[in-house]
Amino acid sequence: MIKRFTRYTLSHPALPLFLFCSPSLFAEVPRNLTTSPWMLSMMILLGGIGFGSLLFVILLNRVIRRIRRELAEESEKYRALVNNTGLMVLLMDPETAEILDANPAALEFYGYSRDELKRKTVFDLNIDDQNTVQQRIRRAAESDKSNIHTRHRLASGEIRNVELFIGPIVTGGRRCNFAFILDETDKIETLQNLADEKQRSETALKIKNDFLANISHELRTPLNGIIGMLSILENLDLQQEERYFLSLAQESSQQLFEVIRDLLDFSQLDSGALGLKNEVFDLSEALHMGAGLLAAQAKEKGLELETSIHFTYPWYLGDRSRILQIIVNLLSNAVKYSDSGTIRLEAGDREGLEIRVIDEGIGIPESQQEEIFASFHQLESPYNKRVRGVGLGLAIVAELLKLMKGSISVESKEGQGSCFTVHLPDNFRKQTTESFVEEGPSIPADKIGGKILIVEDEAINRIYLSKMLSGHGFSIVEATDGHQAVERCVAESPDLVLMDISLPRLNGIEATREIHGMGKYRNLPIIALTAHAHTDDIDTFLKAGMSRVITKPVKEASLLESLSEYLKT
Repeated sequence: MIKRFTRYTLSHPALPLFLFCSPSLFAEVPRNLTTSPWMLSMMILLGGIGFGSLLFVILLNRVIRRIRRELAEESEKYRALVNNTGLMVLLMDPETAEILDANPAALEFYGYSRDELKRKTVFDLNIDDQNTVQQRIRRAAESDKSNIHTRHRLASGEIRNVELFIGPIVTGGRRCNFAFILDETDKIETLQNLADEKQRSETALKIKNDFLANISHELRTPLNGIIGMLSILENLDLQQEERYFLSLAQESSQQLFEVIRDLLDFSQLDSGALGLKNEVFDLSEALHMGAGLLAAQAKEKGLELETSIHFTYPWYLGDRSRILQIIVNLLSNAVKYSDSGTIRLEAGDREGLEIRVIDEGIGIPESQQEEIFASFHQLESPYNKRVRGVGLGLAIVAELLKLMKGSISVESKEGQGSCFTVHLPDNFRKQTTESFVEEGPSIPADKIGGKILIVEDEAINRIYLSKMLSGHGFSIVEATDGHQAVERCVAESPDLVLMDISLPRLNGIEATREIHGMGKYRNLPIIALTAHAHTDDIDTFLKAGMSRVITKPVKEASLLESLSEYLKT
């Protein structure tokens, strides 16, 4: 105890005071001073200060030793953490890039011993040039942390992609940089493989969609000729049997057209290229029209087709043609899969727009009710099918409703019938003032006329259009390619042009631009008659200056209705 006391006091600055107050010194002080009250008080005060200082030194020393012990424990804990972690750690000199230390994980990763690695610099590991590495190290020294992606060379010569998290640290009074290192080679390879796979998938999807669009075009062109010729035959004086055969041919051509249309719609939906129109229209009228389109088929099978449509306001903001397509598709399925009973089309607006198609047909097995909206799914085996189709109808309906932010559901019992329910947003309008101009009555064909230039390279399509339009009193001029179209415009001054797109020498888009480029024909109506039915294609034709786009096969009524907007007698 005395030794410790002596060790503490000998080095303490209060030692003179302590010695001054010690009893041995008191003997040398004159007695008259020691008996002075003032002097005694001073001696006691000084003695107390000396003793308090000694006690303070003792306590301070204990605190310092405890702090040093705790720091040593913390240091050992963090050293164990760094050494035992799987994360690679390097300690580097920020000025020379010399590697000062490394944890076992870094030694194992790089393939060097600790002494070998400490004889290297960061430049020896990094395959980038020295200036780039120095700039990165300098940035790390100047900031709190720096995130670096680079490549390091291992002892084996292998090059690995690494990510370094670098920051400053002071150790042993020396400013250094630490680096936590992540090996991201496998991650980068995985991401690259995913990117390559995505690119291959997108390429395959584009090839598929291009193929379907091309097939659609190549099928629509001859189909237009077939339907056109059948339409001409219908106007001839035919015997009863001949007219029956003609109706069969027309029915078959219509079925083929529906298959082609479904394939094109499917390809556009699958690629996200199908857009929707926004127009205000009479929804009640559209639904009644959809029912009317299937009335003849239902009657032919002995089915009753009933409608119950009640809206507070009939005007609806949406894509009329696509909503009509959905309803016709559902009604068509109901007719196909029903042999007797009643089909009902119900619609109301109590909770948004709700449309139901109810039939008393064969029903859908419960096991297939979740699958019927999948592409190419059919209820029947291909060997005993009684209903024609490729299994895209309901898939197209479901995808169209997704685009419209709607939904579809089905309730069915096998052998008792089905109920399909369509839900659409509440987009009803009280009046028709929004982006809608009510169409007036169509002008009868005998009230329109003029000179029409038909630009078509397929002879059968030219014959059909020429025969049909001349029969309605139009004067016809023909051209077989884009160059001829421009020449005929100059020579004949037509009132309207029916322009095919895929033409030899000069295509329909280029011919349209040349015709409109001549001041005299700047406002000449040019209607595209084309087998290119993709939404992107139609937008391209309209942007090129075409007044309207009619996709093949061209129906007489539809064409005459379009002509009535531009030609009047």
